Amino acid sequence: MTAPGFGIVFNQYKTLIALDNLVAHIDRGFTFTIKGEVQETPYRSAVRENDTETISENCTVDEGLTFDLLKRANKVRELHINNEFITFMVAYETDGVSISGDFTKLPEGTFGKQEFTLTKG
Repeated sequence: MTAPGFGIVFNQYKTLIALDNLVAHIDRGFTFTIKGEVQETPYRSAVRENDTETISENCTVDEGLTFDLLKRANKVRELHINNEFITFMVAYETDGVSISGDFTKLPEGTFGKQEFTLTKG
């Protein structure tokens, strides 16, 4: 049995920024009413009340945070599974984060290469 194999890159801060934006975007699509009165969503309530679990390091709430994250060490994990289900994984930190380009990225590491260039986030 063979499969085509695949590779995936998990980028710490690029993923967190995307998730922050996704949650805020989805929340904007909800409107709750009780007895005709519009109710605040739990997310909006948490942001308004400065709930630390919700707003701490939340790029959607603190737009300046994104620029701070670009300077931090960033953890990256690359996972590759070839067509015989042999797994190759590399984990490393980068000096800063590159948020330009698409969220998805082709993995740098692959089977059979002796060297590869690590991504900058």
